[in-house]
Amino acid sequence: MSILWIVLVITVRLRAFFHEVELSGDMDRRSDDTKVCATDIKIGARISIAGLVKAAIEFTMSKVNKEAKSDERHGFASATGYRGASSVSDPTGVAVAWGHEAKAKGCLGAHLILSDWRYIGEKWFDGDYKTPYDVESWELAGAKMVQVDGEKIKADTYYRCVDGEVVEADE
Repeated sequence: MSILWIVLVITVRLRAFFHEVELSGDMDRRSDDTKVCATDIKIGARISIAGLVKAAIEFTMSKVNKEAKSDERHGFASATGYRGASSVSDPTGVAVAWGHEAKAKGCLGAHLILSDWRYIGEKWFDGDYKTPYDVESWELAGAKMVQVDGEKIKADTYYRCVDGEVVEADE
């Protein structure tokens, strides 16, 4: 049995790179999270941020009942840039928050894709960012995709990804 995954690989310079990964051999999986251990791992092609988002959308769409009738209420929402907000009101939909302090919310069953950005630019003596609008001042620290399950991830509640963790965000 082999499983195709996307994994975050951290290099010596602390830059984030994403790769396709195939696990095989003896595998161990915990039921309370998404971590998987395997005796064999094959690291494949590097994936860009656009490729990562595309893969997340394809994964979500693979869960959709294609036999069900579709109408204009089904869809995809995204928010990019500083403090963008995205929401989805259909259980087959996806809301993407892809910017510093961006947030997303959804109804029960929907998926949220949340990004975690780290400021690497210069700061003023009081800690404020000197160049917050310069794209070179930011690096992607990671991303998470979660499903609104009503327990760990509540419906109609905004979430962000901060330091690799999914946390509730202010309205």
